[in-house]
Amino acid sequence: MNAAISTQYPACFKSPKLLQVLAVIALIFGIASIFSGGQVLFGSDSARIAVGDYIPFVVWSNFIAGFAYIVAAFGLLRRTRWGAHLALAITIGTLIVFAALGIAIISGEAFEIRTIGAMILRAGLWLALTAAARQNLLLPFSADKNNV
Repeated sequence: MNAAISTQYPACFKSPKLLQVLAVIALIFGIASIFSGGQVLFGSDSARIAVGDYIPFVVWSNFIAGFAYIVAAFGLLRRTRWGAHLALAITIGTLIVFAALGIAIISGEAFEIRTIGAMILRAGLWLALTAAARQNLLLPFSADKNNV
C-alpha cells in the first residue's frame, strides 16, 4: 500500500505575483538584516547596549543569512530553480537557529522578547517563500518529467 503524503498548498501559493512580492520583501529583509546585524556586531558599544540582551549566535546567523536572502531574492525574481533551492536551505537554517534559540532560552540565557518575534517573522517569511517557490518553480518541472 502506497500512502502518498499530500504536497498541496493553498492556491494562492501558485501565484507568480505572490512569489515576486515575497522575493522583494526578502530582498529588503536581507538588506535590513545586514545593516542591523552589522551595527550590533561591528558597531559601537552604545549600539550593542541599545539592543539589550542579544544572543550572539542569533545575531551572527541573521547577519550572514542577510547575504543569502539577497542572493535568493534575485534568484527568485529571475524565476530560477536554484533560487527555490536556496529558499529551502534558508528556511531550514532559520528553523534550526530558532530551535537553538529556544534551547538557549530554556537554559536560562538572557534574551529580548522581540528576538522571538523576529524569528517568528523570519521563519514565516521563508516558509511562505519556499512554498511559493516550490509551487511556481519546482513543481512545473516535476510535472514535465511525469509527462515524458
